[in-house]
Amino acid sequence: MPATLISRVTAWVAGEWRKVACSRAGESGYLLYVEGIGAFAIKTEGSAIVFTSPESDNIDSSLIEDALLGPALSLALAARQIFCLHASAWLVNRHAVALIGESGAGKSTLATYVSSHLAGWRRLADDTLPVAMTATGPMAFPRFPQLKLPIDQQVGAETPEQIPLGAVFLLDAATSSLSPALEVLDRRSAASLLVKHTMATSLFDAPLLAAHINFCASAAAVTPVKRLRYPHEPTSLPRALDLMAADGELALPRDRQ
Repeated sequence: MPATLISRVTAWVAGEWRKVACSRAGESGYLLYVEGIGAFAIKTEGSAIVFTSPESDNIDSSLIEDALLGPALSLALAARQIFCLHASAWLVNRHAVALIGESGAGKSTLATYVSSHLAGWRRLADDTLPVAMTATGPMAFPRFPQLKLPIDQQVGAETPEQIPLGAVFLLDAATSSLSPALEVLDRRSAASLLVKHTMATSLFDAPLLAAHINFCASAAAVTPVKRLRYPHEPTSLPRALDLMAADGELALPRDRQ
């Protein structure tokens, strides 16, 4: 079936910047091409992903896996109304707590520090947190494979397939003259940030974009989204951790090492 181009972008896939093209093939679903790897067919409603056209006969299987678990799976999940936040996340008091932020803001540094200094905060995600809106609120899917986490640090079958999204922290790199501070965002600002920090949105067609905006608005209406102003400096880490740990229902005993 003839395909209609949705977008052509350059994206970080499998360890380097690659050209990525996404097209809609009528009722059949989507076609996704990743430079240097090949093409994936994603069926309507995200029911299946098929690697259809390898770029060459000797492609490293790890490249295919990275593309499959990156843009291909993000697009397939979006077709199922599950949207992938670009976030680190923890399991806290039976809820998922997510940390989002721009590249270079210190998200990885803070995420590692939190994981090693807050007792009871179990790491769920290092890069990708799928979330869906349900009748009871936004639910996170913690079993999504995390490419940046070692196998022994990934959650297993003992973790529920879905857990409520309890809070989202936006890490905002402040100037060195400012102390870490926490600010609750209004719904409009919160929804805008969720839109901005969702993965693979450049691949969405008009119906998926509309569904995504609706999801972000609905999630922001019931989920606290808070800006954590944090100078990207080692001396600021303890205070940033204190603010996160002492935040309402998320307060837990700390293991300060």
